Amino acid sequence: MKMFQLLEEMKRINNGLDILDKIQEFKFPKHATRVKWNQLPTSITDAINSADNWMVGLPAMFNESFDKFLIINQDNSASPHPIIHRYTQETKWTVHFDGLVINDVLDFTYALALILSQYWVFNIQFARGVNNTLHFLSICIAKIKGLRMPSAVASMCDKN
Repeated sequence: MKMFQLLEEMKRINNGLDILDKIQEFKFPKHATRVKWNQLPTSITDAINSADNWMVGLPAMFNESFDKFLIINQDNSASPHPIIHRYTQETKWTVHFDGLVINDVLDFTYALALILSQYWVFNIQFARGVNNTLHFLSICIAKIKGLRMPSAVASMCDKN
């Protein structure tokens, strides 16, 4: 399934919701200032800076593991769940699922839209270790209806 087919299917099953637009429109949540951004691993802060996108650090908001969300400079393409992969010398973000390259994208926002779409389109249970991160993306950013909001997510979700 090609990137735009995946995004279109996500839109279809969520009553016309354009996940890419929702992610691009979302502003930095005021409660995320509690995160100790300066204590993140250098590879993550470098990725945040190169993407010019604070969302690279989403798992830090919930003290969750980055290795189920974003892999930097390591080969973990055979991950059993959707994952974003990046080598620092490259400008692209590669979205993998179960050993397959789903797509290479230049914008981290597209990578986020693709991994979230994979969870929904293919009906995949959220990966342990990034459950709150994925709920935050689904409920607070994409505004997908019908999910129970974990308390950790509710405390970070601004009423935008």
